[in-house]
Amino acid sequence: MCGCGIKPANDKLSKKFCEYTVQNDSHEQLTKKLAFCVRFLREEKFCAPRFLWCEMYRAVGDDVDHRDVNQRQWMDWAEVDARPFLMYLQYLTYRGLGVRHRQLQALYGLVDIVTSADKMSQLYHPETVLNLFGHCCELEGDVQGILHVYNTSLRNMPRSNAANWHKQRLELMLNNN
Repeated sequence: MCGCGIKPANDKLSKKFCEYTVQNDSHEQLTKKLAFCVRFLREEKFCAPRFLWCEMYRAVGDDVDHRDVNQRQWMDWAEVDARPFLMYLQYLTYRGLGVRHRQLQALYGLVDIVTSADKMSQLYHPETVLNLFGHCCELEGDVQGILHVYNTSLRNMPRSNAANWHKQRLELMLNNN
């Protein structure tokens, strides 16, 4: 669930889930089944992974002029769905610890999400999840995969997407080599 208001949770499945949990679960059980998106304000950027900083400055060119009222507030934040963000953090952590099998396990979890149309449709910030996955591809050295992931992210959300910055950075790196 997400509080940013991009995708209202009013489909039949969400209503069923909410009705069932309110009637049958205690508050403690409900909190175990529900995770809100993770949000970092610009003032909190030093608590966020450096790669997410680009999400706080995602506007390129005249993108700011095309924001609606709802987007004006959250566009300066980095916001990501909780489960894929957890997998991304696991990937970075196990990479830093040198535990390759756990690192790959986290990466495969992200692959499972981004390759499933059903799972991607459930996300509130699919472009951010794709960008995090692109960063994992970058750390794996998969140049073709990186550009494909960022292009997919841009196809889904061409404006105000940090993938613009990541793609430009990669193209500069590739041209310098």
